Amino acid sequence: MIGRIVSQMQLASGLDVVRVLEEHLQRKIPFDRAIFLLMILRGSSGLRAFCNGLASTAPSVVDGISINAVAMSLNRPFETVRRHVHALIDDGICQRVDHGVSVRSETLALPAFATLLRSLHDHMVSVIEDLSQMGVPLPPNHVDRFYDPNATIAAAIDLVLAPFDYIREAHASWLELVVVHTVATAGARKITRDPELSRRYGEADTAPPEDLREPIAITVLARTLRMSYSTVRREVESAVASGKLTRAGHGVLATDAYLRSAAIVQAGARATAHCAHVLRRLGPGGFRFDNPTHCYLDGKPAFLTFD
Repeated sequence: MIGRIVSQMQLASGLDVVRVLEEHLQRKIPFDRAIFLLMILRGSSGLRAFCNGLASTAPSVVDGISINAVAMSLNRPFETVRRHVHALIDDGICQRVDHGVSVRSETLALPAFATLLRSLHDHMVSVIEDLSQMGVPLPPNHVDRFYDPNATIAAAIDLVLAPFDYIREAHASWLELVVVHTVATAGARKITRDPELSRRYGEADTAPPEDLREPIAITVLARTLRMSYSTVRREVESAVASGKLTRAGHGVLATDAYLRSAAIVQAGARATAHCAHVLRRLGPGGFRFDNPTHCYLDGKPAFLTFD
């Protein structure tokens, strides 16, 4: 249950980053680059000190993260990461600093990027609201603390990056991970929105039966991921051949064997534990676990529709 709710948030947030980058740069960008940007953003003092008026001043000392640290954290080749990071620098999104690279404060001040941070925040609040409505135990409030939205943004980024840690070993590549993860998330959308079904299939080892899951067409999958049809079709065919996906109706589903595999069950358990850890970090930031809706900046984001 927690894994499905978080998966919806992870996908929606990651796609928001891709969309904002593409609209800002007026060209297609690889999904990888959006993830590298989030990793750099997590290590940037600009995230903590300058967020659309949530704090008043830009940082006087700019911290960053080294390219090597990004590569190690995400288990990607150094040269691959370096190429993408240099592209972000060349595009004026990031900058070199003494300790590596950081997102420019001027970037975060742009309306589109400020809106992106607010969207990441509200996606995180939405996860907590949904968990509350499902009866999942939440941490206690710290009633003596003022609410700090920046802590929630940082938590959101942590959650979005998490799949590239705890399920990467189960996939041949990042691209396969993104495609299969999206198919699984789309297939479970009916269950994610239904409290009774969510509770019935709420544990990491209780994958819902195939007749409750909804196939997604490759054309819709490509459109959702903002990728070319040929790229997505190639990844789907490879995932079908390896037993991760299966054809169903006019689309594809994640296979029972994949969803019930030891790697994915363990990943679900790790996702639940990681989410609980992230939520505990929000308590000192004054998050209103008794009334999550109080913390929205712009309101609850819409569910991904996969239309």
